Amino acid sequence: MRRPPHPLRYGPAALWAGGLWFASSFDWRKVPWRDDEPSRLWLALVELLPSWLPWDKAVHALIFGVLAALLRAPSRLPRGRAEVVAVALAATWGVVDELHQSTVPGRQADPWDALADLTGALLAACALGLWLQRRPRGPGRQRAPQALGPSPTSPPAQESP
Repeated sequence: MRRPPHPLRYGPAALWAGGLWFASSFDWRKVPWRDDEPSRLWLALVELLPSWLPWDKAVHALIFGVLAALLRAPSRLPRGRAEVVAVALAATWGVVDELHQSTVPGRQADPWDALADLTGALLAACALGLWLQRRPRGPGRQRAPQALGPSPTSPPAQESP
């Protein structure tokens, strides 16, 4: 019988989700920004994005992609199911976050933000799932060679009449 995963394995995801909740609790346009190096660096990075891509949607996709990856990485569910659960949880948190923002003065809920959250979560969980599938496992960390054709221990194929 498989034992359940230790709850601390999901600690980074919980901290990240809590940070998202905290960050969405303010109207950041009313926070007095200083003219410091990180602010100038952030503005320079935003200017590098293509003009057709709204920077806030790209940020939503990135942030919720990280959340989905943090949810997917420690999962012991079978491949495929682990990605679905990670995307579902991250996208649900995105919807809850948008509803939370609607209660914050100066903020509003945007369904396009929720769609960007879902997109980022889907891309990140699937990319991480593919990477985890392809990485070598075991003590020597070497992948076993893939056999072509039937294995020598498999029963011979029966011919149909």
